[in-house]
Amino acid sequence: MTDIVTRRLRLRRFSRDDAPALARYRSDPRVARYQSWRSPLDQAEAVAIITDYLTENPDGPGFFQYAIELDQRPGLIGDLAVAIETGRSRAVMGITLSPDMHHQGYATEAMIAVADRLFTTGVERITATCDARNSASARLLRRVGFEQQGRENQYVEQRGRHADVLVFRMSAEQLRPLRNLPGTSRVPTAITDRTHARSEQENSMDPARPGDRSVKPADESEARVDSVTTPSQLDESGDSGEPEA
Repeated sequence: MTDIVTRRLRLRRFSRDDAPALARYRSDPRVARYQSWRSPLDQAEAVAIITDYLTENPDGPGFFQYAIELDQRPGLIGDLAVAIETGRSRAVMGITLSPDMHHQGYATEAMIAVADRLFTTGVERITATCDARNSASARLLRRVGFEQQGRENQYVEQRGRHADVLVFRMSAEQLRPLRNLPGTSRVPTAITDRTHARSEQENSMDPARPGDRSVKPADESEARVDSVTTPSQLDESGDSGEPEA
């Protein structure tokens, strides 16, 4: 696959070397608070999840999980999930960042870069959701260009309770240009050919995968999106704490 590179970030395929970092931030109660996946996550479970991520196709249809790292300092700082439905006209996305990477604009930068790639490859509409209590996540989605479309009450299996979620949608015309954000580059996002062998949170909910090993042991490599997933099925807690632009 090709990496997506912004001025500060590189979004790439996961490596098994990312397992310790993935287990660490997904086990943090501040990150897991508004998520649908099970937490804590041990390193063996993280390796199993990443092994399945390695089978995924970023061009869909289906799921793909981007690993996020600083371009000048390799090492996993978060992940961004995309689920492209069959037909490729719609997609769902969500993001999770390690807590020490919040409040620096990285979530906004990553989401805009991936959304731009989705729109340029034929996706017409992107959906994202967040827990209704996570106001910073809602601010993040609006900053990217999403518009709130509704509010739904859904059952979160791994939490054993119902929760209200806010539903957001965005078209290509609504996507905010990356160059207009404070602290980001004034040049377009780059796609490179380099590949790699190796509380309120700055995260929006992620598309839930059938058989995600963070929920139950199963094979998620066969997952396909036949329709846009419902809001409670997203797995990143994506709130931003970033300054309003």
